[in-house]
Amino acid sequence: MTNHGSRPLDAWTRTRCPDGCVLSSPKHESVRMGEPTSIITRPRVMVYRSCRTVRRSIAGLALLASLAVVVSSLTACGGSSMPSNAASPWVVCGTTLMNSAAHPSVTDATTPARTIRVGNETVGGIALLTSRDCDHGAVLSITPSGAALVTKSAPTKDGAIAGATISPRRAQFTITVRHTDGTATVVKVDLGANFKPRAL
Repeated sequence: MTNHGSRPLDAWTRTRCPDGCVLSSPKHESVRMGEPTSIITRPRVMVYRSCRTVRRSIAGLALLASLAVVVSSLTACGGSSMPSNAASPWVVCGTTLMNSAAHPSVTDATTPARTIRVGNETVGGIALLTSRDCDHGAVLSITPSGAALVTKSAPTKDGAIAGATISPRRAQFTITVRHTDGTATVVKVDLGANFKPRAL
């Protein structure tokens, strides 16, 4: 830094603005006695543009860094962060009873001494859960006998079943689920007058 008398300067003087930029004073500006100045040769417009360019460069680098983090996160998640709408298979005691894109509506017949009414089919017929224990299952019967068919069942260790898919052949029938404790759950099915059996 140099002290000048109160006379015009033949160069540009440098000052600092509040945001950290370096600005220069125009030529032949009078400076008071004893005021510290430094001689620089770059014009004020060029210096201001340099500061603005630095700020823009820093902002651009920060944006690129943020985008890199997002891209790496998507890559780690297999390229997509959107959840899948596909339904999980219905598996009972290790047996897949249904595997469809739609969510099956399962009728819970594990509670004894009660009557359940079913008025609609789900994907693939009627999904029936008969036991929550893979060691001890239940025995089911259909009345009339030809009104529905058991298309798939999940066996338990005692030779009974824990779940089954049933394909109705008639609009009305009854399913009786007999549990190991001697109790039974009754499922009354009424699919309406417009019911048509599905092709097997």
